[in-house]
Amino acid sequence: MIYTSYFAKMRKFTKEQLDACICIARYQPRGVNLLNYMDVAPKDQILWKYKRDKDQEAYTKAYKNQLLRLDVQMKILPYTKMEYKKVLTKLFIYGNI
Repeated sequence: MIYTSYFAKMRKFTKEQLDACICIARYQPRGVNLLNYMDVAPKDQILWKYKRDKDQEAYTKAYKNQLLRLDVQMKILPYTKMEYKKVLTKLFIYGNI
């Protein structure tokens, strides 16, 4: 099962849930130290363009294109078997790609 959440809800997570979390955000809040899967995080230029233009449609299109170019399987292979399982079960990419 795949779960998605946001940083503010982490304080309600069980230890097991926290151990299984990965982060796909470009920046983690202070005090958060999760396994970070940066290849899935939106690129800086996508974020800056969105902050400048406030164009949600352009942001979504650019981010989806970034994800479509990503070879997720090859990026995950270096993980250990346990990490691989965590990444596969917790990795989320918006389903409407």
